[in-house]
Amino acid sequence: MELFKNELKQDFSTKIKLLEKKRAEERTGLIDSLEKSDSIVYSQIKNELKIFFPQLINIGLSKDFLKSNTNSDSIIVKRIPIVTLEWARRTNYKDINIFNYKINDFIKQRLKSDTVIIVSRRL
Repeated sequence: MELFKNELKQDFSTKIKLLEKKRAEERTGLIDSLEKSDSIVYSQIKNELKIFFPQLINIGLSKDFLKSNTNSDSIIVKRIPIVTLEWARRTNYKDINIFNYKINDFIKQRLKSDTVIIVSRRL
């Protein structure tokens, strides 16, 4: 009887480990697919921005922003899109400001985000 209980425990233990492994693989697959879909959307956004704003020389898109609370040691990861834009030297600053507002609204709509950080500079 005791031998039967031990075999049963081992069998359950093995099945639980297999289930945990399967769930971990499924989660990894979901994360990978989300990252691929994110990169496709970001690539589409970059291409559209290049078409609409030919004055853009470089475009960078990121999706994570680290926020640290000064009252504690914790670091919070917030999903805030960050856009870096580098404009051609011939682009005047007034136009750059107008373009930045338009790009901000465009990216908010495309990514369904209420906040976007834009870092912009003229070369």
